[in-house]
Amino acid sequence: MTVDEMLYAFQEKLNSFNDVPANLQRTTSDVTYYLNEGQRRIVEYYYSNYEQSEKARRVLAPIAINTDLTRSDVSSTQTGHHPNGEYWKLPTGMLYTLKEECTLNIDVNGKVTSTIADYQRVYTRPITLDTYNRHISNPFKQPYEGCVWRVDIGNNVANESLHELITIAGVQIYMYHVAYLNTPAQISIETSTSSNLLPLVHQDIVDEAVKIALEIAIMNNNLTNKTK
Repeated sequence: MTVDEMLYAFQEKLNSFNDVPANLQRTTSDVTYYLNEGQRRIVEYYYSNYEQSEKARRVLAPIAINTDLTRSDVSSTQTGHHPNGEYWKLPTGMLYTLKEECTLNIDVNGKVTSTIADYQRVYTRPITLDTYNRHISNPFKQPYEGCVWRVDIGNNVANESLHELITIAGVQIYMYHVAYLNTPAQISIETSTSSNLLPLVHQDIVDEAVKIALEIAIMNNNLTNKTK
């Protein structure tokens, strides 16, 4: 659907109800907001089913991205919080990590090498802070030559989205390979920008947008009635 078609479908769906609250806002900026919230819900729904559903992977394919981060993406503002940790800046708009690996400056025998052709690409394991605290002193549970730990830390003082990558002492990450879901393009009636998700789910976005519009109007009615 074009964004104009989404607006028309929104209005038609809303008009099919007999008891639409009188205070429901229908300006183009309001409908733009409803559509974007509807799109967000659709992305969240299909992401929750991503590994189990081929349809989910197909729907989200337009916002699935593979990238290789290099040493230039290491944050210059601060070092990692944990021993042998390093903060890596994530791509702008990155929403959810789908898969990740690291290339380390070690050879097939786990020895540090300066020969790039011998560098090894290894598994990266996302962990929680609780997992870190429980296992960091266990020599059988720590990062090793075949595994890097990754901790989510959110944003730093420079407002960069970061992952902290933790290796064993003396080993450096040469490249961070990430497959991720990007934040979908914002829908805008004002600029004629439609959803960049597959047309397969455009009507679903509209349906969610109508639900959101009704939810907000009903909530506002309830708040008004409570204050009377």
